[in-house]
Amino acid sequence: DTVRMRTLDGLGATRDPAAFAPLLAHTADSWLPRTRSAAALGLGQLAHDVEAIRPEAVDQLIDLALDAPFRVRLSAISALGQARDDRAASKLRQIHQSDPDGRIARTAYEALKRLGQGRGGEDALKSLRTDVEKLTTDNHALRERLDKIEGRLTDPATNG
Repeated sequence: DTVRMRTLDGLGATRDPAAFAPLLAHTADSWLPRTRSAAALGLGQLAHDVEAIRPEAVDQLIDLALDAPFRVRLSAISALGQARDDRAASKLRQIHQSDPDGRIARTAYEALKRLGQGRGGEDALKSLRTDVEKLTTDNHALRERLDKIEGRLTDPATNG
């Protein structure tokens, strides 16, 4: 079981869409909860890295987060935070606010925070790029103005 779990972890880290089918298959009820948990975590990681499989992976993780044994639910909720898909936010909020088990509610809260951080980080990076582009443009314009001023100061015809 340990080898299987580590293999599923590795599949999640591959960033290969072909890893989706085996990970999905190992979330089935026929597997032990530890194996299902590892597969759920692998799905979350793969969904974060491979946009093409994200919708289906997130749907499966939401199903597991709502109706699976304790260990599998914890892993699926955590994986939803890792997948960083906004469609999971309402379900995570629902779990956080209504689940009677504090560990599940806390994990849902932490996953919600990761969703927000992922978005905030991407927005911050986009804003930073925009700022750098604007500074580059402004710097170029100032350089041109400075060159014109220096040209007037060094040109004997204009210093007259």
